[in-house]
Amino acid sequence: SEHPYPRSLLVRAARAAGQQTTVAATGEAAAMDWPDAKREELQAFVRGFGGRLIHAEALIESGETDEAIEMLEAMRDERPEDRSVLNNLAVALLTSGRTDAAKLILEEALPQHDDFHLLHFNLAGVYQARGEADRAIAHFDRAIALQPGLLAAHERKVALLMERQQFEPALQAIRAAEDQGR
Repeated sequence: SEHPYPRSLLVRAARAAGQQTTVAATGEAAAMDWPDAKREELQAFVRGFGGRLIHAEALIESGETDEAIEMLEAMRDERPEDRSVLNNLAVALLTSGRTDAAKLILEEALPQHDDFHLLHFNLAGVYQARGEADRAIAHFDRAIALQPGLLAAHERKVALLMERQQFEPALQAIRAAEDQGR
């Protein structure tokens, strides 16, 4: 396949096996997606809080953020302190370009859920987008401390340090990621 996602998986698998490959990863390796009529048909029968949360996540992934936001807002009314609802609502808002609203939700959720790595990761992304590099790095560090194997946090922290030409800290961050087998 010429699609970047399977090519990227093949390259990663070869590296993990300690092998060389002639296949080159190309382009942005976004996950493959295709219409699934049966899955869409079953969504009408989703029940329960957990089922609705999974459905909202699927809506975000498929780009239907307005519908996801509406669903997650209703879920937040039901369970205002649920960290997964708050995090997913913030992600949906970020995806729809409503950065300030997402930032507010993440900052309000943080005191109660300081131990949830995804809140820190997403808040770091907000600060990075706003040009607040020091705050972004602090939250990437917290996300990594809570979930050391969170590759995306390692990668974004390294990229941010490189962008700021802080090469020694970037090398230290790379070594920390290597220690996690990344």
